Amino acid sequence: MILFYVLRFQTDREFQEFLGSLVLVVIMSGIIALTVFLWKDRKETREWKKGIFPAEFKFNKAHILKAYISLSASMIRRDLSDNNSKITYMNSYFRKEFPESKIDFKDDLNFHFKYPIQLHTVCDWLNKHLEDDIYRLQVIYFLAGLSMINGTLNTNEYRLLQHLVILLKLNQKDFESIIAMYRRTNSKQNTSNRKRTRVRSSFSQSKSLICCQILGVTNTSTIEEIKKAYRKLVMRHHPDKFERAGHDQLKLAQERFLKIQEAYEYLVKNQK
Repeated sequence: MILFYVLRFQTDREFQEFLGSLVLVVIMSGIIALTVFLWKDRKETREWKKGIFPAEFKFNKAHILKAYISLSASMIRRDLSDNNSKITYMNSYFRKEFPESKIDFKDDLNFHFKYPIQLHTVCDWLNKHLEDDIYRLQVIYFLAGLSMINGTLNTNEYRLLQHLVILLKLNQKDFESIIAMYRRTNSKQNTSNRKRTRVRSSFSQSKSLICCQILGVTNTSTIEEIKKAYRKLVMRHHPDKFERAGHDQLKLAQERFLKIQEAYEYLVKNQK
């Protein structure tokens, strides 16, 4: 196309004028593009410093990672103890789930310590792009694991999780089931080396209560009600739903599914 226009010029002067105009257009276009880029970058930086998760972010792994990091910072701020274990937990998850990401999550984490995210902005973005609530529930499962890395869940951490459950439009029973799963794991770890004394009886009662919470039933539920609750959870949380969601997403789903199975088997076996 350019050759066609060049052949139309009758003198070198006309060609030089055309070439000069073309170079000017290219330079001006570059300046405009650079100005727009810098303006957007500064606008995004200003929003981040205000704790605003950019609503215009496209749905991709890089931005999902940023959402996870911003919420993780909010969770860690609720309990600054055992940070090394929490960083290790996050590093393992992020490196496997986002292997191609060039984001230094530690830098982003420090940034969000200084400029805490406004929770509703990141939750609005997640609600918009994660239409199936099972994937939003996965966020809560990850954060609950982060908060209970030391085996406990303090009041501030619990309140934050509850608030996120509301913002992410999740079911309260699903949240209680997740918390019970982690408590079940911690109870098994804490009692693994205990001697078999009278404490065993009280632990069994606690174990039954936790298993009931995992399945969303009560200690007076019939065997049929327990089976019905179990089938419902199996359909909702089966790992097959996460086959395309990434290695660690699938791993978390498998861990959760195993805990559901263990709770069901325990209740059925000990049903009176």
